[in-house]
This record gives sequence, structure tokens and C-alpha cells, in this order.
Amino acid sequence: MTSVHYAELTPTAFEKRLAAAPIAYLSVGTLEWHGRHLPYGTDMIAPIALFERVAAQVGGIVLPPLFMGVDCHERGEDGSDYYGMDFWCKNYPRQQMIGSAYWMPDALFRDLLRAIAKQLARTGFRILVGDGHWPSRTAFLSLSEEFKKEYGLTCLSGFDDTLPSETIGGHGGPGETSLIMAARPDLVRMEDIPTEGTLVGVSNDAREGASTAVGERMFAAHAESLARRLSALI
Repeated sequence: MTSVHYAELTPTAFEKRLAAAPIAYLSVGTLEWHGRHLPYGTDMIAPIALFERVAAQVGGIVLPPLFMGVDCHERGEDGSDYYGMDFWCKNYPRQQMIGSAYWMPDALFRDLLRAIAKQLARTGFRILVGDGHWPSRTAFLSLSEEFKKEYGLTCLSGFDDTLPSETIGGHGGPGETSLIMAARPDLVRMEDIPTEGTLVGVSNDAREGASTAVGERMFAAHAESLARRLSALI
């Protein structure tokens, strides 16, 4: 069976997939702390799993993920940089989350996306689906009008914000944890969630509703929505 991943396609296979559906899927993920129970690549793994499902159904090609992205940013008195979950949740002191390595300035990230969009349009893509880390996703979608005008690319989000959530989401919470349980159960370590004290760097306690079944239902609903939106365009 032919792969849906750009990096794995030969020119012949690429030409066939592009001709059938000129759709590119881009994970704007991160290498970011998502609690002690989830992998750093959570923001890449979830959208890639969604894109693989939809690409197999509707067509298109999944790009290699980005791990650099944007986020809220502060500089400490000692000159240290803090971003995202280092201080976003206010129920714990500002601190560098172990292993987080992804931040870049907004202007640089937008220029990176512009370069990608220009190359994709040159190659023949007409639709670009992007999703992943929320601030990076927001930056990507804010460029939709520009990409349409400059490159003829129609931009869409992967996950559908209009769908009701059956569990509390949030960073490292039940929603995200359920998605990774469904996509890569081998990477989830629920036993590593601290049983005492404040949970650091997460929005919600994943033990309150996360499950593989919930993740599968979430993927199915979002895949159906994305496939419907793409089919209407092509």
C-alpha cells in the first residue's frame, strides 16, 4: 500500500497522489511538556494521526511535522526565557518545563510558513490543512487570506472547533490524553501522573475521563468533518 507521507513517496507515487487530490497536511506541533504522562511530541502525534486517516480516505499527502513554533513568552530578570506552560497556568510558580524545546519569534515562524506555502503552491498543491500546537495553529490560520491571494492555497484547520467535546480538553488533560491513547497507546504513562501535590504544566487532570475509546470517538468525529470539508473543495 502506498504511503501517505511526503518523505516516503517516490516521484511516481507522489505524482499520482497529487493529481488525485492536491491536498497537503502540515502538523505545526512542538516538543513541549504535556505532563509527565504524555510524550513531548503530543502536538505532532495527534494531528498526524488525524491526517493519516483522512489522507487514506480523501487523498492528499502528509508533510513532515514542524516542531518549532510560537507561544506566549516572558524573559526573567536573570535573562532566562520562559514560554507556554512555563507560566501559562497560574496555579504553580513560573519554571522551565523539563524538555520543552520549541519556541521561536512570531515573525520568524510566519516567514517559515510563508516559505512552506510558496513551495507547496509551486509543487502543485491547492489545499493546505494545518493543525497542532494551539498558538502555532492560530498563526497558521491567520495567514489563510494571504496564502489564498499570494499562492492560491486554501487553508483549513484539521480539528473542527465546532464539534462538541465529550470530555474536558486542555493541555495534557483528558481530551489530549485520549487522543494519544488512541493514536500511540505505547507512549502514554498514566502511572507517572503524581498522586500528591499540584499538577504542574497541565490544564486538567487526565485521570478524570481519559480513555482510548474517547480518543477513537474524537478522531472519528474530526476525521469525518475534515473529510467532508475537503470533499466539498475538491
